[in-house]
Amino acid sequence: MAKIKYIRCDIYKRGISIFIGSPEELRAWCKKTYNEDKDDEDFNKSLEECSYGAADFHYGAGYAVVRLPKFPKTPMEIAYTAHELLHATQWLLWYSGVNYDNCHINNEAYTYLHEHLVRNTFGKEGYENVEKD
Repeated sequence: MAKIKYIRCDIYKRGISIFIGSPEELRAWCKKTYNEDKDDEDFNKSLEECSYGAADFHYGAGYAVVRLPKFPKTPMEIAYTAHELLHATQWLLWYSGVNYDNCHINNEAYTYLHEHLVRNTFGKEGYENVEKD
């Protein structure tokens, strides 16, 4: 059964969802949650090309979904998950108007938000079962 966890980023008035489950379960959840059918060519290509099966997807209003095939345990799975969380970090901050042009000057917004997402993703508390229709 798929699991979902929403990580709030209150300072930016949005957050990201961590979805642990199959591509089919993700498609059903996206349709129910966002009223968006994610059975298109770009979505399928993203799932096929991503390492370990982890991928991030963006929706209107600055929300991101990171999809994982299972809870990460190995160093490789953890690294790929952190990689996808960085994409979600960049999307959330870009959507919020925080630019990363001079990374040596303003990288703290990115690093603190990425730390928040990593810490909450790997904390096992807060995941809920995804209800099937």
